[in-house]
Amino acid sequence: METLELILIVTRILVYIAVVGVLVYLVLILKEVREMVADAKDVVKVGRNITTSIASPVNSVVGLLSGVTKGINAIRSVTDLFDKGEEDEYEDY
Repeated sequence: METLELILIVTRILVYIAVVGVLVYLVLILKEVREMVADAKDVVKVGRNITTSIASPVNSVVGLLSGVTKGINAIRSVTDLFDKGEEDEYEDY
């Protein structure tokens, strides 16, 4: 074998080793990315649970306040009917 052939064979072997190293590194990176996505998925589940546990009582309070507001408006309308009749009596003076 000539020297050039020997240098080419050694260079080719080194390139193959470097490519295998890069591929192993990419596999390890993809494994870590998969673990991070799984952790993010768990965080999203916890966040969803927190928001639903907060949203349910807030909806209940909003419904309660809506009922109170409707009740107050009904009372005002009834008192306005009675007050309107009294105002007409006092306007004559």
